[in-house]
Amino acid sequence: MRRRDFLAGSTAGAVGLLAIRTAGAQEASNTAKQAFSFAYPMMLMDLTHRVMAGGGQGDQPAPVNRFFHYPQLPTEQSTALVCPVADAIHSSAWLNVKDEPMVVSIPAMESRFCTGSFFHAWYDVIGRMSAGQGKATDFVVTGPGWAGTVPKGTVQISSPTNMVWAPLWISVTGPEDLAAAVALQAECRVTALKDWKGPQPTGGGLGGSLTAFIGSFLKKPGAPAGAPPMPGPGGEAMPAEGQPAPAGPPKVDADGNVVPQPNPAMAADGVPQPMPGAEGMVEGDAGGGGSMTGVGGNGASPNSQLFTMEAGAFYNRLCQLMVENPPLEADAPIVAKMAKLGLTPGATIDLQTQSRANQMAMTGAVRNAGQKIFTTKGGMKLVTGNRWETALTLADFGTNYDRKAYAALMYFGASDPTEVLSPRTSKDGTGRPLQGQQKYTLTFSANQLPPAGVSWSLTAYKAPTMELGASAGGKHAVCSHQELVKNPDGGLTIYVQKDSPGADKEPNWLAVPPEGAFELMLRLCGPKAEVASLGWKPPAVTKA
Repeated sequence: MRRRDFLAGSTAGAVGLLAIRTAGAQEASNTAKQAFSFAYPMMLMDLTHRVMAGGGQGDQPAPVNRFFHYPQLPTEQSTALVCPVADAIHSSAWLNVKDEPMVVSIPAMESRFCTGSFFHAWYDVIGRMSAGQGKATDFVVTGPGWAGTVPKGTVQISSPTNMVWAPLWISVTGPEDLAAAVALQAECRVTALKDWKGPQPTGGGLGGSLTAFIGSFLKKPGAPAGAPPMPGPGGEAMPAEGQPAPAGPPKVDADGNVVPQPNPAMAADGVPQPMPGAEGMVEGDAGGGGSMTGVGGNGASPNSQLFTMEAGAFYNRLCQLMVENPPLEADAPIVAKMAKLGLTPGATIDLQTQSRANQMAMTGAVRNAGQKIFTTKGGMKLVTGNRWETALTLADFGTNYDRKAYAALMYFGASDPTEVLSPRTSKDGTGRPLQGQQKYTLTFSANQLPPAGVSWSLTAYKAPTMELGASAGGKHAVCSHQELVKNPDGGLTIYVQKDSPGADKEPNWLAVPPEGAFELMLRLCGPKAEVASLGWKPPAVTKA
């Protein structure tokens, strides 16, 4: 063979090998990115559960089959809550229906707005709790393969996975209304179907005794009006009926919020302590009142922990979760791709044993994931106008994992848009990102006030973690039920900034995170027809 032919052949072979390696590296990168989007919603649910239970990122099992109640209005310290509704109290039930169905009981809310959903492990909606608004409702959550019959008068929620998350929030119109809302919250409970005794009579059970306790307490001399019930250790709900009620009045600040009490999950030096596991907390107890401390691991929010998690830890946790919650049949294509990276149920991932291309792909996917999801929006179809974006559907994502990941990031645990529509923006009217150091205004004209049949609220969140920021004395949300000051022409101007706009404007002041990028979310509870028909859009945010 002539030298020239040999060199030409060698060069062609090298180029071909390089092309194969490049294609392999690109395939690994694409698969790792898809794997993160696929896993992110379930990982966020799992870590939120652990943070609420005080377990952080550790391997300690968090309690299941019980409600975790947060009986206070959210603040910047409420790191367990992702994208919290600032004028509501929150609860989450974490269920494991592998061995038996669980009954989730929601009391009658009468005229109070309450909304919630059921999600299976892979973050698809499998049921709504809106039926609990008008009357008390018992939902029987059944797992894969369960073939029994649910009791008459209950609503069956069928889950294809063993893990089920049931978040809900209950509206609060102000500090004086908090106690009544907490009394209803305490009636939300989880019971194993075999132990369920049937519907509770109105005003009975935990909620009845709690309401009586509140009533007797508020009649005592010196009790602050509207004071919420005394939380138990760590802030959990009142103990179940038959257990001793807490002694003494709660400590309440000027805004009507419960002053946090010493938390047994924290040592005196503030270091998180192990929470009781299965041996210390009864699964499926009748009251279902667990502690939502807002601290877990390092005290950071679930998203903050996820977006700073080491790649190896992320993938190992994913492989563990897939054992109890196998991917669905429709997920077979992505599961096959993930297997090429060693991501299979029960696998132990050691990145050091992976190829260089796989290491870079898997590490890069986790490191850049949060910003990628935030900026690309997962290709979600959004209605836009005046730099605001509105998602008209937050369900039925199928195998569009990027879109589902974006929904989990921006609307985690969100209600059906027919119940609560949530336009959001991260930009002012000129397209510049909203920044905590700047001052802005949002002005609704008299004939363009938010068209909500029940109520509306405007809240600012840190981007992209969707946490509340420090308020500097201002409100975390401007709400329709507050005493807002309208303009002479009947319009309404909201002052969006970190510092007070002046005493005369403070009723309309929305405090924002003091620095960095932030998001605005406008929640319309009971949106009117003109919103759904796209005949109304929020006005542009204007730099002051």
